[in-house]
Amino acid sequence: MAWLAFALLWFALSVLRGERDRFAFGALLAGFAAALLLNVVSPDALVARVNIERLEAGKRFDPLYVTLLSADAAPVLTEALPWIGDVRIGERSLGSDYTVKGIVLDRYENAAGEDWRSWNLSRYRAERLVEEASGNGR
Repeated sequence: MAWLAFALLWFALSVLRGERDRFAFGALLAGFAAALLLNVVSPDALVARVNIERLEAGKRFDPLYVTLLSADAAPVLTEALPWIGDVRIGERSLGSDYTVKGIVLDRYENAAGEDWRSWNLSRYRAERLVEEASGNGR
């Protein structure tokens, strides 16, 4: 949203003033900055961190949602497993008795056999963290 707001403002400052040539470069530069910022902020890790803080504060916590986040959230989740690992998930909706720890560990332990073309750094880090966490026992 911030990039879109900047692009519209930049459009008004460049194109509407007769300097069309400057618009593309500024919009492209702002797009790269937005992508870099998203990589630094890591939205999924931020969401996981905020949800775990809500749990610690005694507020509503959705354990199923945090287990559905991408591999970017894995460092936050594996760090919090001692506190949230035993939280039960979806006994009715999933048809069995899963825990946050069980889902997180299963998700990344079973990912090792994937094709090399689907490799990414976040998933690689998540797999390493899960290996360490599962070494402590389930």
